[in-house]
Amino acid sequence: MRINSSTEGETLFWRSPLDGLELFRAKNTNYSYPKHSHNAYSIGVIEAGVSVNYCRGKKQYSAKDAIILMNPEEVHTGYSDTEKSSYRMLYLSEDMLEQNLINNQRLPSFKENVIYSPKWARTIKKIHQSFETAQSKLFYEELVFTSFSKLSQEFADEPLIASTNEHAAVKQVKDYLEDNYMHDISIDELASLTKLNRAYLMRTFQKSTALPIYSYLLQIRIRHAKNMLINGQDASQIALDLGFSDQSHFIRSFKRITGSTPFRFAKGHYYSRNIKNN
Repeated sequence: MRINSSTEGETLFWRSPLDGLELFRAKNTNYSYPKHSHNAYSIGVIEAGVSVNYCRGKKQYSAKDAIILMNPEEVHTGYSDTEKSSYRMLYLSEDMLEQNLINNQRLPSFKENVIYSPKWARTIKKIHQSFETAQSKLFYEELVFTSFSKLSQEFADEPLIASTNEHAAVKQVKDYLEDNYMHDISIDELASLTKLNRAYLMRTFQKSTALPIYSYLLQIRIRHAKNMLINGQDASQIALDLGFSDQSHFIRSFKRITGSTPFRFAKGHYYSRNIKNN
């Protein structure tokens, strides 16, 4: 496998042959991510160095053989606490996992974000490495779904249930952002939509989601940008279509959230497509 190199180390972001599963690998990187979340389960392993995240109101350290377990939409930050860190991440969509639930089963909620387990560190690394070579889809499905089930049995408790107490205005804003992410949206526009005071709306939204409104909008844009890159669209056109001020703004935002530049992300997708077709 060819990994892109830079003065910041090596990173590769790619989509697997399984719909709903993306992978990320960082080697010898020094990184810092702002508050963000993923609309997928984030499962990873630390291979070297020390990583830090702030999640659930506390700072959490993870070193070699630590596994990372983040539930969907769980807001967190992340940075390397040593000069160089190496880690692997798998991002599993809820849609993909729900297809494998039986009867009235519900998706799990992981109890802890950081767990030290050499056994599971080896397993997650093995799963991740398996996507670096061509295998049958059935091989991937059995490996991923069986391992996720066992991981959930060991480290999850109550099912993952969406909050039913979400402020109505927050849902209004979320839906509006999903429908209008390509436009230049103002807080006045959202205040008019929800009929709430601007300051109150901003406080209410951040209290509910743990993210400011603009950060939430940015994540929606980056999610769409990833799909557009996979479909071969040019970065400059994506920046224009998604409402970024210019291409530089798009590239900076993409890297802050994903840990990869748009070019590297697109190149990683081509790499995964070549594996799939060989």
